[in-house]
Parts: sequence; C-alpha cells; structure tokens
Amino acid sequence: METIMVYLENMFAGLPKTPEVEHLKQELLSGMEDKYLELKREGKSENEAIGIVISEFGNIEELTAELGIQPVSAEEVVPVLTEEEAYAYTTAKRNAGFWIGLGVLLCALGVAFLIFMNTLFENYANLAADR
Repeated sequence: METIMVYLENMFAGLPKTPEVEHLKQELLSGMEDKYLELKREGKSENEAIGIVISEFGNIEELTAELGIQPVSAEEVVPVLTEEEAYAYTTAKRNAGFWIGLGVLLCALGVAFLIFMNTLFENYANLAADR
C-alpha cells in the first residue's frame, strides 16, 4: 500500500500544490486503495495487486491534460543564476577554501611546534640531568 502512495506522490511531484491538485490526488489515492483492497480480496498477492493498480492508473500527463492542469515549469522549481551571481559564488567558494586551508595549515603547524618544543625541552632536561 505504501508503494502506491509513493508512486502517486512521485507522479504529482511536478504539479503545482493547489487545492484542486491535492483533491485530485486524494481522489486517485482513494480509488487506487479501493482497487488494491478489491484485488487482495480476490486472492491476488500484494505485488500483483500493486502492479495491476499502477498499470490501470494510466499516464499522469493524460490526466492533467484532461483537467487543464499545467505542470510547474523548470524555472519555478529550480532557480536560475545570472552570470554575475555564479561568478560571485565561485569567488566566495575559492576564498572560503583558501581560508579553510590556511586554518588547517596553522593547526598542523601548531601541533608540530608543540612536538618540537616538547622534544627540545626533553633533550635539554636529559642533558642537565647527565651533568
């Protein structure tokens, strides 16, 4: 049953989220659930029932064309960047990468300095103890 709901959600993903589309989706889900339960009562397996329900559903494009619902255009779903915005983004990424790299380098140098100083003081302490 969940497979049918996921299928229906995917079919309606490209359509606008209007009340009429949501109502249509609920009606289709109700009809598909009824058909699924009917097929299960007839003795069909779950996979067979789901396959039959989905195959009888038809094409979402035909259904939306009949109802006059236009799919959401790509520009509404995905924003398009101008050339200046894209350039500003790549510049900001490059600058952020530089500063992150510099920070990592300074952290590594700090650890290396601590190890060097520890080794230096241990050697000095050993020399002082030998005298």
